[in-house]
Amino acid sequence: GIYRYTHDMIKSLSKIEGVKLVCISNKDIVLDKNFGNVTVYVDKFFSFLPGTLWYLLRANYLAKKYKCNVLWGTQHVLPFFKIKDILYVVTWHDLVYKFFPETMSSYNRFIMNLVSEKSLKNADLVVSVSESTREDLLRLYEFLDKDRVITVYEGKSLEDSSNGGSEARFLKPYIFVLGSLEPRKNIVSLIRAMEYIKRYYPDLKLVISGDFGW
Repeated sequence: GIYRYTHDMIKSLSKIEGVKLVCISNKDIVLDKNFGNVTVYVDKFFSFLPGTLWYLLRANYLAKKYKCNVLWGTQHVLPFFKIKDILYVVTWHDLVYKFFPETMSSYNRFIMNLVSEKSLKNADLVVSVSESTREDLLRLYEFLDKDRVITVYEGKSLEDSSNGGSEARFLKPYIFVLGSLEPRKNIVSLIRAMEYIKRYYPDLKLVISGDFGW
């Protein structure tokens, strides 16, 4: 999900000559490898704070400390106040909090309703991961200029594999589902659908993988 997106963006951006990245968090940051132009800063003194609250309180300070030209919020959140000479960019993945709020935890629903509008107003650029989400943003938040919201599709992040690795255990055709296990992923409906599909494709398997959500 968001971790994979952020990790692969870091990996891709680090390959651009002249680009220096500063990754900040109040929790441990795990990268597959050390990139030469990536600085990792873990704000452990504030590790007790919930992630969003920490970000709102500390992101501007750390961006200024490391003399950043761009502050990028990878998932819907930007600081409430802007610093001069810093470009603010935010990625918007979906609008579940607007369309399917009942599928979110009460805490996450509260946070999204609290920060979303202010974050969008402060963004110099909003990166939507789909054209559908871009259209929803422009329709629901009329203050957004069309030129300020762009669509950048998520790329393929996993290498092709045909060497009979761990996937070789599934010798028959299968449907693979990857994502956090929580209500908004609609796993129950998928299982119910499989009961119907199996009548016509008895050899088809369903493989579900993912960590538990809320």
